[in-house]
Amino acid sequence: MIGKVWKLLLGVTLLAKWAEGRRLNADSKTCIFGICARASISSNCIASDTLLFSCTLQRFVRAEDFNTGDSVRTITPHGQVCSEIYFTFHHKDESPAISIAFETPEGTENVVLSPFHIMYQGETFDGRKPILAKDVRPGDLLVHLNTPKTVISVTPTTAILINILPFEPALELESGVVISAHSFHEVFYSYVFWPLQLLYKVFGRTDVDDLSGLVSKLLHPLLTSYVASSDL
Repeated sequence: MIGKVWKLLLGVTLLAKWAEGRRLNADSKTCIFGICARASISSNCIASDTLLFSCTLQRFVRAEDFNTGDSVRTITPHGQVCSEIYFTFHHKDESPAISIAFETPEGTENVVLSPFHIMYQGETFDGRKPILAKDVRPGDLLVHLNTPKTVISVTPTTAILINILPFEPALELESGVVISAHSFHEVFYSYVFWPLQLLYKVFGRTDVDDLSGLVSKLLHPLLTSYVASSDL
């Protein structure tokens, strides 16, 4: 119970301090307990044409075709797990993004996501290191279901982006590469969205869909534009 109250208080406090910073200075930084929030208007999601495995349809489908309440395949320390999606947000316009190409036995594949989206660096999922897409460099190893993949290029681009937030945040791509569903900071990002997780668990898909519409219009730029870090 204490942990849940802590997450809720931290998330609400970050939102409130972010909003105050936006009111005073669009580039201001506010902090609590060493965790800082900086204003930003960028979108922080994955490309809408990213292929994810739908446990509902039992096949890979485009990210843009997922809705709240659908089940997507994710990765945990115990292996592949189907996880319900408690929040989605579809961006209408193209946003700055990063295209990261990596080697596969069949040739070269790539993943496109926003600069502050989290990928996993390392040789295994258990030994993964969260890294922002903008910080990935050629030669880095990306966590994969079987064999880690070597990055061969990192290219700025633009894309239509979408937020997909399942309860288990490690998404399995069609290529087998594993990325996070979160941006900026894997732990504190989930704290901000924890109230929506709770509402989904209590009221189910319909009520959360209605609330998600409100969040999308009023709060999404706020919810996805903080950086949880002590060295901003």
